[in-house]
Amino acid sequence: MGLDPDRLNPFDLAPADEFHVGGLDATRELAEQMELAPGLQILDVGSGIGGPARYFAAERQCKVTGVDLTEEFVQVARSLTRRTKLENLVEFVQASALNLTFNPETFDRAYMIHVGMNISDKAGVFREVRRVLKPGGKFAIFDYVRTKDGPITYPVPWRPAKKQALS
Repeated sequence: MGLDPDRLNPFDLAPADEFHVGGLDATRELAEQMELAPGLQILDVGSGIGGPARYFAAERQCKVTGVDLTEEFVQVARSLTRRTKLENLVEFVQASALNLTFNPETFDRAYMIHVGMNISDKAGVFREVRRVLKPGGKFAIFDYVRTKDGPITYPVPWRPAKKQALS
């Protein structure tokens, strides 16, 4: 793309970094709905390579902690964060959303973007997020959800290993 890899910003990375439906526009809308303000402590559950976390830090001056189960994603997220010079506002840790390593009432906000569909124990992740949110904190979920029984209309962004009923 002709960019200097040592002088990147979240907008430079957005075409690959905002890897979810709606891309950067959806991340901006989510920021509005979460009422993000400078200084808020935010938890990114299932942060992947960290695009939305870096955007919230750069544009809203929030302190963001991303957690992801996949160590390789965490390593890439850290590298990209260094390249965007946002490591003072964003950190990434390898952890399970079902066993967060944070003290209770640590975060003002939490969010998941296209993560819930990959977690079978949804009640467990909701309990953990509730535990680490401060009283009055907000938890935003941007995900696909099944709202009723019946056939699935394809295409969908996931694919079961075998043809089977999804629950």
